Amino acid sequence: MVERGFPQWGPDFLKEFNEFRQQLNELLNSVFSGDVQLASRAMHPVVDIVENDQNYTYFVEIPGVDKADIKLMVKDGTLYLSGERKEPRFSENCQKIREELPYGKFQRTLPLPQDADLETIKARYEDGILLIVIDKRAETRPKKIDVKIQ
Repeated sequence: MVERGFPQWGPDFLKEFNEFRQQLNELLNSVFSGDVQLASRAMHPVVDIVENDQNYTYFVEIPGVDKADIKLMVKDGTLYLSGERKEPRFSENCQKIREELPYGKFQRTLPLPQDADLETIKARYEDGILLIVIDKRAETRPKKIDVKIQ
């Protein structure tokens, strides 16, 4: 007789464990391989950030989003980005065969660098990329000093 709480380490347990492991592997493979039939279809914009001596540039990938559906806000040193990618409407005689594109509302919060000049934020949206440029505060920028040799 087996006591409660202790698994039986017989062939049935090992068979169930292997089936569970196989299902978990399939799920993880689907997530990392891009098969979104099993993975989440939530919209999550990806962001690249580039810095130079003068400013920070954020490249936010949000293809298929109407410019009017993008909202930007800065509060307490954080950049808030939100919007919605609306699902296209198809005629009634269409049947979806495969769905992989993410649709719906999205939101990203990005902490801003301490030397960012929040009064100089510029944004433009072109070809599915939201480009946000934030200057560095003048007093924090590197300064070139000419040295005269006597």
